[in-house]
Amino acid sequence: MRKRIRQNENMRKEFISNISHDIHLLLPPAPFDQEAHILKVGEYNVDRQIRRLIHSYEWKIDLNNLMLSHDILDVEITADGALLDTVWDNLLSNALKYNSTFAEVEIELMEHKNEITVSFKDTGVGMDVAVKQHVFERIYREDTANSQRTRDSGLGLSIVHKVVFLHRGGIDVESNQNDQGSTFTVMLPKR
Repeated sequence: MRKRIRQNENMRKEFISNISHDIHLLLPPAPFDQEAHILKVGEYNVDRQIRRLIHSYEWKIDLNNLMLSHDILDVEITADGALLDTVWDNLLSNALKYNSTFAEVEIELMEHKNEITVSFKDTGVGMDVAVKQHVFERIYREDTANSQRTRDSGLGLSIVHKVVFLHRGGIDVESNQNDQGSTFTVMLPKR
């Protein structure tokens, strides 16, 4: 069982690494109108995508004795579903990775008049103000014992930021250090 879990985790990391590489090749620094044309926009169901993602992480949630709760409304938007899948995957992966055993993760998908909001909240280590200022920069990683034990490229949140920007959305982070956790909230237009 552990071998299979390790293999699945390695395959997932390789997949995300490949996507990160491809996205950075596709998305060099450029004005917005030069980048927006790469989106493959269509109608897609956000809640269905997030539910599938939760299902794919159940093994890790169980393995780490985490509690995951969610309030996910049935919502369709016009967007690039494949790119947004990388956003949700990265935010959930980080919420699990930077959390402690027996901690909690909460996901909320809300629909408003012209936009949706998707929040990923954890009860993990949190970030101080200096880290929050740089968290969406390429290759930025917090220099702490917790970040040292995780092995990633430091590209994930910069990709999240870029994909959300391409969809004319926004992303906010609320966090406090000292095990207060973090909340990442993505705002996206419905059309």
